[in-house]
Amino acid sequence: FRSALATGEFARADSVLALLPAADAPWERLSAALSRKAYRDVDAILRARALAGDVRADVDHALRVAARDGELALVSEVVDAFDRSDAPRLSRARLQLLAAELAASAGDSLGAQARYERLATSADSGYALTARARLAATALLAADTPSALRNQLSRGRAETRGVAHFDRAEVSATLYLLLYETVDPSGAAMYLAGEVARDSLRSPALATHAWRTLVSRWPDAPLAPRALLAATYLHADSAPAWRRELAARYPHSAMSALLRDESIDDAADLRAGDVLLEGRWVIATRALADSLRVLRERPSARTVGGRP
Repeated sequence: FRSALATGEFARADSVLALLPAADAPWERLSAALSRKAYRDVDAILRARALAGDVRADVDHALRVAARDGELALVSEVVDAFDRSDAPRLSRARLQLLAAELAASAGDSLGAQARYERLATSADSGYALTARARLAATALLAADTPSALRNQLSRGRAETRGVAHFDRAEVSATLYLLLYETVDPSGAAMYLAGEVARDSLRSPALATHAWRTLVSRWPDAPLAPRALLAATYLHADSAPAWRRELAARYPHSAMSALLRDESIDDAADLRAGDVLLEGRWVIATRALADSLRVLRERPSARTVGGRP
């Protein structure tokens, strides 16, 4: 059938299709429609399968291909059709999770969140737990102050600790708080907290909070000028003000020299700052490993009595 389609022998393809078992024919048609990117046909075939409560791994594959080609509306409508069908409950939950993840990958955070929220309250504990972990991780990444991050981290740990998606976000959030809460007059810990927020948590708000706190708490810290410079790259609208502050407060620093397009290859304060950051990073990652080990050895609310 597929070779006949590939060579354009449509009459032979139809004759081959007629010989297939009735249960297999729709899936062969689906494969052919996908290969031609005939998404109107793909939609019709999948809706018919949903109406029949007929779900296979082919559905997941078709939805992934459709999403890759930007057919997110098709994905959403087909998943909703299956959700209304008599397909097995676990299959319907799996498709809901897949649709949420495809929406998230495509940048549709609101659509993804809506599906995660729907699935989080479903009767199936496995898929519901996965959805709650996604929501908990999203809440972590949306926190804009250390206190908000700490609160979301505590809530997530109680509800979804041990689920990989949350655990990955937990590592970055825990490291940020460890660094942020370290009393380090050199500014290295606070500066690194800002980098973790910027690069791992993807939170300009938390990064700016750390760097601004560094400058206000330890204005003479070796890393204070670097914090001001780093902040200029996060907010285009306020960058000129940050640069003016850097030039006014630390005119002789290597960071101010950078603003003047001067070479800083031999700058002593730059080298000293690098040494401080490297040392603090080693200490912080060791503390992180110890902290996470203790936390993950402690029974969570979900595993009291040895049962999830």
